Amino acid sequence: MQYIALIRGINVGGHNKVNMKTLRDAMEENKFKEVRTYIQSGNIVLQSNAKSVESIETAISKLLKTHFDVNVPVIVRDEKEWKTTVKRNQFLKSTDDLSKLFVTFLSEKPSRADVKATSLIHYPHDDFMIDGKDIYMFCKDGYGKTDIPNTFFERHLKVKGSTRNWRTVLELEKMLKTV
Repeated sequence: MQYIALIRGINVGGHNKVNMKTLRDAMEENKFKEVRTYIQSGNIVLQSNAKSVESIETAISKLLKTHFDVNVPVIVRDEKEWKTTVKRNQFLKSTDDLSKLFVTFLSEKPSRADVKATSLIHYPHDDFMIDGKDIYMFCKDGYGKTDIPNTFFERHLKVKGSTRNWRTVLELEKMLKTV
């Protein structure tokens, strides 16, 4: 089965440096197949016979610690989950400017109470919709000026997350189709 792994916080501002070729090689040595990366910021498409996404997350986390001494969140989605995420973005109806659209992928589904409380928070230049383990965002002034960065959702929903722009989400979907 195909999976997408999102590694948060690597190769940003000279911190948590991870060479993608070295990571791909290490992953293939550890029974992952068809490992492909997209840009240098921790986007990986892979095949695995693992029994769960959690086991893949754990294996990649261990590789990052062992090979690079990096300890950052890893979030994995299977192919079906990824395609569902792409189909469910309601903000595609709000804008043609894909540079304003983002998705925060959560490590787990947050509690209903936290979702309800967070959904009541509003900002004039940002809209968001929490949908299970995904948060769709429309940042009218761009992500660099948003009031709802990754840390906002982690703090309010009490789960880890990793954000990707919509173009990256679509590129990773294309990569799923190329195997």
